[in-house]
Amino acid sequence: MQSTRQQQVNSPLHVAIIMDGNGRWATARGLPREAGHHAGVAALRAVVEAAPRLAVTTLSAYAFSTDNWRRPAHEVAVLMGILRRFLNNEIARLAAAGVRVKVMGRRDRLPDGIADLISQAEAATAEGTSLDLRIAIDYSGRDSILAAVSTASPASLTREEISRRLEQRGGGPDIDLLIRTSGEQRLSDFMLWEAAYAELYFTETLWPDFDGKELERALNTYRVRERRFGGLPQGAPAPDHALAAVPLLAARPCGRAGRRRIRPHVGRRPCCCRRRVAAGCRPVWPLRFHIGASRHCTRRARDFRRASGGVDRLWRRVSDLPLA
Repeated sequence: MQSTRQQQVNSPLHVAIIMDGNGRWATARGLPREAGHHAGVAALRAVVEAAPRLAVTTLSAYAFSTDNWRRPAHEVAVLMGILRRFLNNEIARLAAAGVRVKVMGRRDRLPDGIADLISQAEAATAEGTSLDLRIAIDYSGRDSILAAVSTASPASLTREEISRRLEQRGGGPDIDLLIRTSGEQRLSDFMLWEAAYAELYFTETLWPDFDGKELERALNTYRVRERRFGGLPQGAPAPDHALAAVPLLAARPCGRAGRRRIRPHVGRRPCCCRRRVAAGCRPVWPLRFHIGASRHCTRRARDFRRASGGVDRLWRRVSDLPLA
């Protein structure tokens, strides 16, 4: 049976990128903001070329959000001009490289001719198999979810049905890794449904400086993570009776700490005694307690060991449980 990490390497990989920092990149070099947007197109080209080599099967790029219409009219016009040139100049190269292009977002508010160019680009690259490139233009994750469910009957709405409807609107499969550049740490209304269980990666690198090596670094970080999707690590037992015992024990400090002096537990695990609890120490209920623990604590450790079946490794993180 393959491990979770082996499955991550071998399964289709959807990477989504919030391309942020073009303006700051240009400002730091004394250039107009539009120079940063032009450099951002070159960065996208480098990432698209590197993605198939790094086993990425779907790449989603956040190019222009619905809220970006609030930017100055001149900057919006520059962005739309860059988009027009990209569709005119890059599509033949993408088709030759086997990249299939899909655009998600509204098209009715785009300047004249851009919607037609998008349709032509999608048709010209429809046979691509090396990479699915999904570009978000005039896109809002909330609006996409709303549009996906607004025409469906309540009886037919399931998670699978909503995912299918979103994919029909240009969205892709669930995101595995979501990258945001420039040091910002938020989703900004990008593919909220698809990113439900995405691993998040934030980098200080500004988008024009992001390239294939930066993508590889992000993927290396992703591939050492353990994705659980709300469950336990593969092969880890979960005895219900021990789970039920922990909150009860944590809620009842022993109350007999005064019989013996509580010594500092440097390099050792905390005790369940009242003084430790009052000091804000959260018990982890190990099988061994610190030197100087009372006989009562020792008996409680023995009782807990019997109740849990001796599976101490399951409770290494039980200190995360809140005290009652």
